[in-house]
Amino acid sequence: GKVFPGHKPRNGDAYEREPTKFRIHSFPENPQRLTTGRYHLIVSAACPWAHRTVLLRKLKGLNEITLSIVSPHRDDAVGWNFAKEMDKSRYGTTSEISPTGDNATGDNLENLYEIYIKSNPDYTGNITTPVFYDAEKSKIVTNESWDIIRYMDRAFLPGENALITYSLYPDEMKQGIDDVGMWVQNGINNAVYKVGLARSQKAYEDAVKNVFAFLDELENLLATKRYLNQNDRLTVADLQLIPSLLRFDDVYYLLFKCSKRRLSSYWNITNYLRELYQLSGVADTVDMKQIKDHYYTTFTSANPNKVVPKGSSLATFSKPHDRSIKFSSHKRSGDPAVAVQEDPSSAAAKRAKGEWVRGVSQQRRWVTRDGSGDNELPAEKGRYHLYIANNCPWCHRTMMARALLGLEDAVSVDVLFYRRDPDNGWQFLPSDDKLHQDEIDNRKNLFEGKVNEIDSLNGLKYAPEIYKMVGSKEKSVPILFDKKTNTIVNNESAEIIRMFATGFTKFHKKGAPNLYPEGMEMEIDELNAWIYPMINNGAYKAGFNSKQELYEKAFDTYFEAFDRLDGILKEKRFLTGDFPTEADVRLFPTIVRHDPVYYIRFKLNKAMVLDYPNIDRWLKDMWSLDGVQQATNLDHCVRGYFGRTGNNLIPLSSNGQWY
Repeated sequence: GKVFPGHKPRNGDAYEREPTKFRIHSFPENPQRLTTGRYHLIVSAACPWAHRTVLLRKLKGLNEITLSIVSPHRDDAVGWNFAKEMDKSRYGTTSEISPTGDNATGDNLENLYEIYIKSNPDYTGNITTPVFYDAEKSKIVTNESWDIIRYMDRAFLPGENALITYSLYPDEMKQGIDDVGMWVQNGINNAVYKVGLARSQKAYEDAVKNVFAFLDELENLLATKRYLNQNDRLTVADLQLIPSLLRFDDVYYLLFKCSKRRLSSYWNITNYLRELYQLSGVADTVDMKQIKDHYYTTFTSANPNKVVPKGSSLATFSKPHDRSIKFSSHKRSGDPAVAVQEDPSSAAAKRAKGEWVRGVSQQRRWVTRDGSGDNELPAEKGRYHLYIANNCPWCHRTMMARALLGLEDAVSVDVLFYRRDPDNGWQFLPSDDKLHQDEIDNRKNLFEGKVNEIDSLNGLKYAPEIYKMVGSKEKSVPILFDKKTNTIVNNESAEIIRMFATGFTKFHKKGAPNLYPEGMEMEIDELNAWIYPMINNGAYKAGFNSKQELYEKAFDTYFEAFDRLDGILKEKRFLTGDFPTEADVRLFPTIVRHDPVYYIRFKLNKAMVLDYPNIDRWLKDMWSLDGVQQATNLDHCVRGYFGRTGNNLIPLSSNGQWY
């Protein structure tokens, strides 16, 4: 036989993988209990094809299949070698995937090709991992990873420590899993090598396009599916995909120049990867040092000086993910309830642990075009009235919608003071003895025509008094009030702006944007469903949590969402395209407060909006829309957040203007 050099190229500029020679074409019908010592896996901890077999062994608890881990430093002339002392010194000996000697044959062989020749003296081809070896017969069963993971799943009963006890390749799903597996193999497993080992610019560019076409398709798939084949169970197709995703940013992006986008810029893929990495035992199968050392010292056509980059994305795999929430009870992430409020059933338990939880609005009647439905009221010009405070972001979104749609004459407004009374909550403009001296000195600029001294409808001084009129103990703003019946209609901001957009259409100004257009409802709801908990409410989770670990979790979630936003806005002027929608209106109050308020007050100090070029550009585009500046009072925002806590000092911007 003849050993081919690693990654032997074929004719032409495009790389083609050499087919494996040892194959299995059928799988057992009835799994059996493993016997210790017969079967062995020979793998490289760096190799993604080998990694999938280690993952299956780990998840199914097949510890009776012993491991031999070759050195990550492959001799390109003869293939993989078993570990030498220098490997053991560099990578240690205590990890499950630390390099080892030959544990399979009992002959203490030095090179993997010797096992190939031992199994078939006439073997000609590449020397690859993984190898599934039968010591009883002194034969390689197969060296095809796709065969190995399917065979191990079907042939052996799960071990005592199995995390997964169901079949990852069940009979009834075989065809679907095989189809997805082929898609993954061609789309990324092999495709990244076509990029990294291309011999011409055209071959490289064609291969890059294919990789990112696959990732775009995968991102869309994972928006609606928790796993590749089903929402409620992993399959071997997921194990085939994960090793390539784990290596993407550290290796394929840098070394192979798959550099159109980092994997971390794909929201759904990143969260999917984090969920699987955080399964019990999976992190034990990942040694990024071996992975990087192998690639950067072996693929010398791309890295002739063999310098291994120091940075790594490994730590990000342990960050929080959204998959459990997103697919809880198979509820789509665009469920309006997710986009409006937290689940009230868990509020008490969360608060007991020190987590801040927003209350649920109780006044939930709707204004529609004709008011013909149950619990509905008709839209009428001059009938409805808003109570708002300018510093409150939930109020701000209602004022934004009112201004953008031109409803100033249709819906009147009372503006409350930006600082709540310690005993009575939201208040109208208090007397001078309750103001700070600089507020008294700046009364004209701060308050005249900008804050009501008293409730213009009922002569009240505090928002809770308005709630008392309907027998409620609530205290929040905004409040949408019906002047005709002298009662509260609704106090949920998300519903108020939806009413303004869809119920008050006959009062919209000419040229007003359609904030909730037909055909885009699901897209807008999907955006709201993650922007609300991660950004709008997420800022408060960071700012008001009383435990360090809860603050840090909210901090990470908030900025992960910022990364996602910046990626979306790189491609689009507004969140859904060329014009603003309800999703933009709901997002704006949080983003506009980030630099002047949340960065300091809520300790969200990883970055400013100014540091995100696409979010910053979007913010300025929103700021320039007709009505937005009139609906925004940043002086009240800053004073409202800072003027009632600590030393009450009000931070200044560098030039007195924020935007």
